[in-house]
Amino acid sequence: MGKSYRELGFWSEGLGFSESIDKRATYDNSSMKTLGQILWPGGPLYTPRGWTVTSGGQVLKIGVPTGSTFKQFVDIVYDDHSENNFSFTGFSIEVFKATLENLPFHLPHKLIPFYGTYDQIVEEVYLKVRD
Repeated sequence: MGKSYRELGFWSEGLGFSESIDKRATYDNSSMKTLGQILWPGGPLYTPRGWTVTSGGQVLKIGVPTGSTFKQFVDIVYDDHSENNFSFTGFSIEVFKATLENLPFHLPHKLIPFYGTYDQIVEEVYLKVRD
């Protein structure tokens, strides 16, 4: 258990979620509903209790690495006009946002720049400093 995965589909800018990457096809799939059933940990076909966040739940603090060599995947720019003074862009950020939009519940979160190594961010997740 916990050592397998199932590919549901793909995400691409302009097409959104789809079962295949075919730029000639037309898609009306702003949601993940076209991708089939989600397999939740433990095997249920329904959204398990506990996976929905209550309105009083805490905000997820998501550390985003700042030292990315590939800015097309993750880029963080200081922006004094944004909510937390940083603007997060790139392919990985767009996939994350699209996934959040398609969750069957609201997931309060905050992206936070992380100025450390990947080992350090994993340690902070383990210590519950970040989610």
